[in-house]
Amino acid sequence: MFKFAVTLTLSLTVFAAVASSDQLASASATKSIVQVIVQNEAIAPGLCRLHFEDASTKDVACK
Repeated sequence: MFKFAVTLTLSLTVFAAVASSDQLASASATKSIVQVIVQNEAIAPGLCRLHFEDASTKDVACK
């Protein structure tokens, strides 16, 4: 009985550790994919420059 209890406890501990590491990995991957726009600057007729929170920019067509 003791051997069964120890095996069950270790299995649940490993399962919990794997589950929490998967959540951390998916959270960090999501953060790197999503870019937050902090400023939209009109630079020419029909052309805008988007400024992102990581200090990068991208020129896009705008209306």
